[in-house]
Amino acid sequence: MKKEDCKIGMKVSFGRPNSQKHLGKVVKLNPEKATVNILESPIGNQSPLSKQHILVPYLWMEEQ
Repeated sequence: MKKEDCKIGMKVSFGRPNSQKHLGKVVKLNPEKATVNILESPIGNQSPLSKQHILVPYLWMEEQ
């Protein structure tokens, strides 16, 4: 995904290429990475990291 395509509040799946994906919600747009709130773990259950914000490169995100 490109930064221009990303919007605050957008639900995205993210993760490293060829690894499991997480579901999250974009809360802030930074120059090279977005701040994302983790919503679900890769297997669909609530993540122990729920409500935690992490920085994710735009290239690792896909719109949901």
